[in-house]
Amino acid sequence: MSAVPAAAGITDNLIGHWKLDETDPANFEVLNSAPVAAPEHGVRTETMRIGEAAPVGMAYFFNGQGNDDFVALGTSFVDGLRTTNELTISGWINLDFLRAGTGAGSRQTIVGADSHLQFSLQNEGQFTYVYRRDGAFVTITFTNHPPVSAGEFMHVALVHERDPDGFGDDRIAVYVNGELMEERFSFPSIPLFEIGGDVLHLGRYAGNTSRDFDGRMSAWVCGPGGC
Repeated sequence: MSAVPAAAGITDNLIGHWKLDETDPANFEVLNSAPVAAPEHGVRTETMRIGEAAPVGMAYFFNGQGNDDFVALGTSFVDGLRTTNELTISGWINLDFLRAGTGAGSRQTIVGADSHLQFSLQNEGQFTYVYRRDGAFVTITFTNHPPVSAGEFMHVALVHERDPDGFGDDRIAVYVNGELMEERFSFPSIPLFEIGGDVLHLGRYAGNTSRDFDGRMSAWVCGPGGC
């Protein structure tokens, strides 16, 4: 499995790059190595296992059910989303298990701010993206692809482009291991990301510990579309 970026241009002009390769168990800072002035660093939970094997560098192990592990990436990225109304984020995940249940009750949050912005994987092995537009939730479950499995690393990317073709809709796509898995066109185009929370997280969204991620993550980046 190669570490090919999952979307063209995602490695250009990064505003966030968290390698998750820290090795000091007493230091809870998560470095942002993006080539920007004064990058905002993240913070991990004290119970997080670090230094796990990964396809690129090392990984964190998120014990979501047991320890409520997560990484708080910071506030500047949510501010950026509200400015650009676009999202481009990618990284490596290795789900420890698919949680019991169906639909929303089985979701494990990969990236999230609050209930208004969530990217998750659920029991059926399907990715789900939730965002809020014009006072209402938009929920997209990507079903037209083979289900993914627990126990193996995969490189995933979520891309939300605002009206890229001028037809008044947004392109929302999921890539896995460098290949387009599925894309949707959501109408109408988003005028503004409505996000109640102020902090972007890996492994959870604010206010809901029941949907924390269980497994390994490594090498997350935010691209030029905004994050």
